[in-house]
Amino acid sequence: MTSTNSTGDTAAALKDPDTSVQAEPTLPQPLNTTDGQAKTEKVRDPWPDNARFIAAVLIVVMHFAVEVIERSDLVKNLFFATWPMRVPLYALLAGYFSSAAPITSKRGIVLLRNVLFVYLLFEFLQTVQKWALNGKFDFNPGTPSFALWFLLSLFFWRLSLPLLSRIRWIIPLSIVAALLVGYASQMGPELSASRTVAFLPIFLVGWKLREIGLHKTLDRVWVRVAAVAFYAFWFTYVVYNVDDLKRRWFSMTRPYRGDDLDHEMLMRAMVLTVGILGALALLALVPRTKLMWITYLGSGSMYIYLLHPLIVRQFGYHGYFDTLDSRAEVLSMLAGSALIGTLLATPPVRKILKPLVQPTYTWLFHTDERKTR
Repeated sequence: MTSTNSTGDTAAALKDPDTSVQAEPTLPQPLNTTDGQAKTEKVRDPWPDNARFIAAVLIVVMHFAVEVIERSDLVKNLFFATWPMRVPLYALLAGYFSSAAPITSKRGIVLLRNVLFVYLLFEFLQTVQKWALNGKFDFNPGTPSFALWFLLSLFFWRLSLPLLSRIRWIIPLSIVAALLVGYASQMGPELSASRTVAFLPIFLVGWKLREIGLHKTLDRVWVRVAAVAFYAFWFTYVVYNVDDLKRRWFSMTRPYRGDDLDHEMLMRAMVLTVGILGALALLALVPRTKLMWITYLGSGSMYIYLLHPLIVRQFGYHGYFDTLDSRAEVLSMLAGSALIGTLLATPPVRKILKPLVQPTYTWLFHTDERKTR
């Protein structure tokens, strides 16, 4: 912002929904005006929203399904086969929609309000839920509750991106850091430290993709053919090696463990490669056009992500997962959880909970940049 902006103009800009954590780059579209001259209106690109709907719903489905993973081969195969379509895709798109420009007053407020403060709010809500269920109140925002690590990591990624972008070969260096952080015994779930470093390369690939151009890079026939080939290979690999795969390799929540730490590092290198290639492959295969409800629901993927842990925990508390024995029951659970994920991004939910998920308040912040100098 420049000093010529008024306080009122700044406050109005901060209430623009496009400044939220889900803000998207938009595509310029020419419009005809009454005087015959063309104006340009920015239209939201549906391609990323279509992809995020898939990622968000799969995250919900797998968070339900993981409760029965030890007694269901179907779930175990689905868990590993769909992993690149879930968190890696989310991290890559988060990078794609992040800017390496210096953090202005407006962007700083949005980063605090729509990422860090939303994280703290939902951390508190999950704490209250756990207190209501088990009688213990333990609010500890330093260690993220179920699924909330992503928001904390997103805050650190976007906060540091203007600095990291100044480093040459930052993506290769971030990969080295992601591999080496596993050796650091003090880097664990606290402050999402391990995952922030481990998933950083995927975030940075997304940021670089923004510089190159999403459509220019992935909207080609040979790329889509390669994407199909990748998933054919990955699904086949999972089917034949599922019993050798470890969930900890994919979560990257804690340091390496076991007798062969170097093998753990090689597995992380494999997982990062699969995550990056899988996220890019899914983007290449996702339809680019507006798909009515799918595109709309995908634009509200953060509602799905933030709200579903509360529902999963409630189901677990009432012993629902212990009742699932047959494959038919597991399939019903998978279908039901997909429906739950879809419903969480519908208009009624978004209208009621928008102040929590996409806040626009400005009363807490200085909107006059002169007061922050």
